[in-house]
Amino acid sequence: MRIGAVVPAFALVAGLFLIQTWQDKAQISVAAEIDAALLADDLPPTAYSDAGFAEFLKTPHE
Repeated sequence: MRIGAVVPAFALVAGLFLIQTWQDKAQISVAAEIDAALLADDLPPTAYSDAGFAEFLKTPHE
């Protein structure tokens, strides 16, 4: 194999790996924000079983 064919393939694999790592960190960050909001908020236990609770988490609160 020529080096001219290996370098672009390596760059593609490295780029895909970096994109996956970045997306994983972004998902972890979002989950941590939700967890922090849940732990900092005063919610009654029935709120966790409410069907609209996911919508409550999605709406911005001040």
